[in-house]
Amino acid sequence: MYPGFNIPLDTTNVNVDKLGKVEIFQPGSIDAVELGNIPIFTFINPAGLRAMGGDLYTSTRASGEAMENIAGDNNAGEVMQGALEFSNVNIMTEMTDLIRAQRAYEMNSKVMQVADQMMQTVNGIVR
Repeated sequence: MYPGFNIPLDTTNVNVDKLGKVEIFQPGSIDAVELGNIPIFTFINPAGLRAMGGDLYTSTRASGEAMENIAGDNNAGEVMQGALEFSNVNIMTEMTDLIRAQRAYEMNSKVMQVADQMMQTVNGIVR
C-alpha cells in the first residue's frame, strides 16, 4: 500500500513533481532516472479518521477504506516538494480575539462587583 523507493547512495539530487513522480540524478548522467510515483490516499469521510498522534491517522469504519489516487486526479491534491504545511491559524487574529475576550471578562467582572456593591447597599438600607 505504501510506495517503497530505493534511492542509491550516490544520488546527487531527488526531484518530486506536482503529480508525485520521483526522479533521481546520479553522477555522470545528465538524464533523470524515474523511480515511480507517490500515491495520494483519500477517504470517503476524512472526518472519521482516528488521530494516532504525531500527525498520523488511521482509518476507521466511519472514514471508510483508503482509496489510492494519482496526484492531481479526482480532487486528490498535488505534491509540493520542499513546501512546509502551514497551520490554518492566523496568529494576529487569534491574539486580537484573545485580547477582546480578556477585556470582555474584565468588564463582566467589574459589572458583577458593582452589582454586588449595589446589593450590599440595598441590604444596608432595608435593615
